[in-house]
Amino acid sequence: PYGGILFKVGSGWLPIDANVDNLTVAIGGDQTTFNFEFESQNQSITFAPLANKTYGDPDFSVTATASSGLDVTFAVAGQCTVAVNVITITGAGSCTITASQAGNDEYNPADDVLQTFTISKAALSVVANNKARSHTAPNPVLDGMLTGVVAGDGITATYSTEATGASPPGTYPIVPALEDPFGRLGNYNVSIVNG
Repeated sequence: PYGGILFKVGSGWLPIDANVDNLTVAIGGDQTTFNFEFESQNQSITFAPLANKTYGDPDFSVTATASSGLDVTFAVAGQCTVAVNVITITGAGSCTITASQAGNDEYNPADDVLQTFTISKAALSVVANNKARSHTAPNPVLDGMLTGVVAGDGITATYSTEATGASPPGTYPIVPALEDPFGRLGNYNVSIVNG
């Protein structure tokens, strides 16, 4: 690209490309070679702090700008992934995003800028429904309500009681239990309420 430099030759001006290392000029039969050394400019990145998130929040995009106008790239560490500039939360904890600009022929690499945000645990609740039956009758189907499971985590609830058809009349707890096939419960604050 044209570096914005003009070199005076006789009564005219010659634009010098920023990629040119030297220039040989012939005037009146004499040749003179001029060597050029172009100094790259510094640049900086502007990348604002990010709001904290909760596990299960939707994907979101991040934006950063370089003073050079060149594109900024992103890398992540922690409980998150990045695709170009779209961040996906993968678990509770934290996520650090690094904004970088590698520079080019005209600009030096910019200092990286890092932003970290906290990812809180999601709320998960399971409540067993109350049931009643006659003495010696079989137990009814035990069920309840499970709320707060993030899509794809596969967490389900089962319900059990110690009461059997031979149990004496009385009140018996209905106890929920959570099935966690993918090991995702660590991303939740869990509340369990017996029936």
